[in-house]
Amino acid sequence: MPETTDYTPTADDDQTNVWAAISLFGVLLPILGVVAGHIGLHQTRDGGQRGRDLAIVGLVIGYAGIVTTLVGVALAVVFALSTATWFGDHYLAAAGAGGAPGASGAPG
Repeated sequence: MPETTDYTPTADDDQTNVWAAISLFGVLLPILGVVAGHIGLHQTRDGGQRGRDLAIVGLVIGYAGIVTTLVGVALAVVFALSTATWFGDHYLAAAGAGGAPGASGAPG
């Protein structure tokens, strides 16, 4: 009969790393997800606690949120600038065609 040893799990074996779990909030706050994910990843590296997979998912979600936010801001700036230019050009053309003397910029 094989010899068995008693194994008493420690508190760290049963618990998921808190920072790894917090990293899932990267859906709402991407920076929090990235920071907590890196902390959780570091703390679960040695295998003492569970949650390494949660930390990785939190990192992916956090970085994806940051990239999505940056792309959205860039698109909003491009749209705002192109809209302002379009409206500005049409406003100036309409003001010049209004018939007011000197409004077109041509010497009168």
